[in-house]
Amino acid sequence: MIKNILLTVAFILGVGVFYLFTQSQNVHEIRSEIMINAPKDKVWAAITDIEGWADKSSAINASSLTFVGALAEGSELSITMRSDVVGEGGPTYAPIIIKFEDQVAYRWRAVMGIGIIFTNDKQFELTEVDGGVRLVHSEYFNGMMLPLMKGFLDQGVSSILDEMNQGFKTEAEQ
Repeated sequence: MIKNILLTVAFILGVGVFYLFTQSQNVHEIRSEIMINAPKDKVWAAITDIEGWADKSSAINASSLTFVGALAEGSELSITMRSDVVGEGGPTYAPIIIKFEDQVAYRWRAVMGIGIIFTNDKQFELTEVDGGVRLVHSEYFNGMMLPLMKGFLDQGVSSILDEMNQGFKTEAEQ
C-alpha cells in the first residue's frame, strides 16, 4: 500500500517536472520604452551607473559592480532587491554582463540554480531618434520556474522597468 502511494507521488512529481521542463523552453519578455531628450552619452552614463540604480527604483536596495573599473562584457554585478520588511535587504543575485556595445546596448544574465531552474536577462538598447534617444529596457525570463512565476513577473516587473526608465530620463535630461 505504501509502495503504491510512493509510486503514485513519484509519478505525479515526474509529470510535474516534465511539464515544467518542457514549458521552460519558452522565453517570457517584459519590455518598457521611453523617449529621453538628451544626448546619447548622457543616457548611456545614466543606464551604466549601476551604483545609482537604487536611487532610480524603489525595488532595488543596493547595486554595484563587484570590481573597480569600467563596465564591460564579463563584468559581474551585485543586485540586492528590497524586502517587504522595512530596513532589510531582499534577495541578492550576481548577474554577469554577457553583451556590451559601448553607447549602444548591454545585457546581463542572472542564473538561479544551474540555469535550467530560472534565468533572467536584462537588456538596455539605445537608438538616436529626432534629437533624443529611445531607450528600450527589456527583461527576458526562462527556466523551469517560469510557468510558476509568470503571473508574479507580469504584475511587478513592468512597473519596475517604467520607474527605472523615468529615473534614467530625469538624470539624463538634467
